Amino acid sequence: MINKKLKKYIQNVDLVSFDLYDTLITRLVQKPEDIFYIVEEVYNQHFNRKINNFKRERINAEIKARKNSKFNEINLNDIYNILKGVYNKYNLNALKDIEKELENRLIIVNENIFEVLNYCKICEKKIIISSDIYLEQNLIKEILKNNQIYYDDLFISCELNVKKSDGNMFKHIINNYKIKANKILHIGDNIKSDFLIPKFLGLKVYRIKNKKPKKYINYKVGLLNKYIEYNLKQKNVNNYFYNFGYKNLGPLIFGFCEYLNSNINSNSNIIFLSREGKFILECFNILNKSKNQCKYMNVSRKSITNCLLSSKQNIEKVIKMQSVSQNETVEMFLNRLNLTNNSFIINELKKYNISLLAKYFNEEIRYKLAEIIELACQNISKKDYDNFNLYLKQLDFNNDTIVVDIGWNGTMQDLLQIFLDKQNIKIKGYYLGVRKKRKTELKQGYLFNGNNDEFEMASRGMVGFLETLFAANHGSTAFYKYVKATNSIEPILSDLDINNISIENIEKIQNGAKDFIKDFKNNYINSLNILEYKDLNYNLLKIGVKPTLNDINYFKIIETFDEKTILLINNKTLFEYLFNLKAFKLDFIESPWKFAFLKNVFKLKLPYYILFKFAYKRRHL
Repeated sequence: MINKKLKKYIQNVDLVSFDLYDTLITRLVQKPEDIFYIVEEVYNQHFNRKINNFKRERINAEIKARKNSKFNEINLNDIYNILKGVYNKYNLNALKDIEKELENRLIIVNENIFEVLNYCKICEKKIIISSDIYLEQNLIKEILKNNQIYYDDLFISCELNVKKSDGNMFKHIINNYKIKANKILHIGDNIKSDFLIPKFLGLKVYRIKNKKPKKYINYKVGLLNKYIEYNLKQKNVNNYFYNFGYKNLGPLIFGFCEYLNSNINSNSNIIFLSREGKFILECFNILNKSKNQCKYMNVSRKSITNCLLSSKQNIEKVIKMQSVSQNETVEMFLNRLNLTNNSFIINELKKYNISLLAKYFNEEIRYKLAEIIELACQNISKKDYDNFNLYLKQLDFNNDTIVVDIGWNGTMQDLLQIFLDKQNIKIKGYYLGVRKKRKTELKQGYLFNGNNDEFEMASRGMVGFLETLFAANHGSTAFYKYVKATNSIEPILSDLDINNISIENIEKIQNGAKDFIKDFKNNYINSLNILEYKDLNYNLLKIGVKPTLNDINYFKIIETFDEKTILLINNKTLFEYLFNLKAFKLDFIESPWKFAFLKNVFKLKLPYYILFKFAYKRRHL
């Protein structure tokens, strides 16, 4: 929307001059000189003779070229002539060509100023573009053409040897058009060359006040985020959850899928495990380079554990494989094994005076419960075990099978392996992360792989947050049923365990992420091949560890499930906890997103990761 003041300016002049960089267009980098980092990376991908410190050399060359120049302005050739002593002619030409291509391709249009330009066109004003830049006119014309920017004339400092910054370009424009200064409106962002100088010369001026650029951890994250911000502005989707998915989850899942592509061969039988695997599969299908046929397996800890227990073998092994929390009760543990309603177990617990609410971590209780479970399993029908074996055959499990899941211990893979060991089949697993204590040669992690203690520690404070983002829109697998009509085994699912509002918002997040993948898949920035996995993961992990109060306010309504349905972020206040520190401790331990829990309680900017790390190491959360 053009403001009234600017419209009036335009209506009262004959010619409108637009600054180019950071007015009509902007580069997709934090700072203009970040282009030189990218030049070096792209060059090193294609040439055997590697270079380093190109950014420093390139900046120094420009300074020296300006110092040596007899003219008001320099051009790109002048700069690269200074570099002849550093690089040979062949490499020098390659570097210059890469820089020119990046200057052309890493450009986006400022939509607000583009609207102003179109208004000038409607008002039939003469439109010119004036820029202090060392890039040659032909390249600038190509940039303008590629971005569909209309203009009547182009004034480039290095071509005319006059600059805006000393006023000579404006004088040249006045003389060229034989026009009074007050009949020219200049629009730009620089306080000196686009405002003070033309105003002093009598031109009408309108200064664009650009927002202070955000600071990112490195130029690669800056490049990615400027691309994302531009795309979201273009999409104009006024929904927090969609935009969250596009900006934060999208890059991470893109990186994970590319990681899978780099590790999977064309013969692989790829099976994505429910329920988090459903979203991963949908994303991988967008990027599947090997064209492998991917399958979705409905399985849960309860369903597979129940099948294993019915075999009456490996019962002790299955029990030890269960990942339990410090706060786990006997009832919660039995629920993991799908044995909560087993009458034999309930009677035996009463016999030994063991409460369902007793802590499972009590060594005496844990030992006795294992005995009771083993006795109870002798009376469980073997039908479930047989049905599951048939289900595995339907999915064609073999030695080239890869299972994909979110992580973190690979328990599902371990449980599957018990079935497959009898057939001498070994499967491999790929996960978002694999923890050090459960890492094996057959388990590979993307974010951490038993070798990144800081990432692994951070994940423990936001496990529920990550799993919620990957949640499926269907219930957990309860058991497996033989269907005579189709002569096949079908998984039977339980009801969905979180409310519809949560599912709707999670789907918006996932849709945003999938749209990012579709957009970024064939984008020029992706083709540069300079973004590392850590750059793609940065946004989401930063929010996971350091959520803002705005993020927390939106995620407060989201439910999550792990043995029971709870809110992702507890809504209790600091005041409520001041008089009940025991409740604070219990809620903190059970919180699916501990960093958000702490931030929501205290509201202050505190080192929550350090506090969590301290608590974890001393209390074994």
